Amino acid sequence: MQTVERYTEKEFLGAEFPDGEPVLEGLLYKGQNILLVAPQKSAKTMLSMQLGLSVAHGLPFLGKWQSPHAQRVLFVACEGTNDELQDMMKRQIRALDIQEDGKLVIVRTPYMHLNTASGESTLRGLVDSERPDLLILDPLYRLHKGSVNNDDLVADTTAVLNDLGQHYGHATWMPHHEHKERHDQFGMAFEDRSSRYAGSWALGAWCSSMFGFQFAMKKKTASLSAYFERKPRLQETISLTLEDTEGQLLFHVGLHERLVVDINTAPEKIFGKGIAEAATDYGQDKETFRRTLIKLHADGHLILVPAGPGRQTMIGAIT
Repeated sequence: MQTVERYTEKEFLGAEFPDGEPVLEGLLYKGQNILLVAPQKSAKTMLSMQLGLSVAHGLPFLGKWQSPHAQRVLFVACEGTNDELQDMMKRQIRALDIQEDGKLVIVRTPYMHLNTASGESTLRGLVDSERPDLLILDPLYRLHKGSVNNDDLVADTTAVLNDLGQHYGHATWMPHHEHKERHDQFGMAFEDRSSRYAGSWALGAWCSSMFGFQFAMKKKTASLSAYFERKPRLQETISLTLEDTEGQLLFHVGLHERLVVDINTAPEKIFGKGIAEAATDYGQDKETFRRTLIKLHADGHLILVPAGPGRQTMIGAIT
């Protein structure tokens, strides 16, 4: 049954509604509908699992956006096998140095079509039981019966998501495939940002935020573009690197952004150290680290203090 709330003008103006309670400060808020748009096989589930674990344990996501406290996460995983998802989760937990159980619940199902009565009922029951702060639905095409280009069918699916979000107040994060980039006869790209997702206009109308994700597997680098349409708290693109070893699996912000975050939140990690020492601490080669510091110095984030012939240049705070 759909939720309908009725107010008189006086009642509506006098009511107290929650104002953007953060799931991740500066990135995700309660009531927000998010599409994570990326090509097929581009680590959308990997990034979404890292998001879920960060929120469920009250950890900063990508080392950049802080969760105010551990919050409930319902992760509906419709792709991959149990052993693949378990291995991914174990390696991310080790990389995040998580020592105890968090507030993450995983539901495994091959399909749960929200534009059918049975699918809607199943998800509604799960949300009512778990009461998540963040609902992750991975991916959209397994939660929708029929073509994602059919306006009426997509509107049925998004109507269910809207009703659930308004009734329970959670944020909804949904990975989805994008179109292949289209070009004209002269080779010029004409696919604009608003048309990146594959599907009906009703899907784009549903989301209040669209995040673009591009992953280069061989280089283990990625780019995350965050765009808020209705609440323009954030419009930026950040560079990511992937730590992918037998024991650990984690996306990090790029070195420049990582250092900016540490300068503001953990200055003891960088200030008062020599370039070579700090480069070793960050697992970077000295020359790459030095070039990044020069850029940070030019942008006014820090100062570089020559220590004399044969000695390391020191990293200092701007006073």
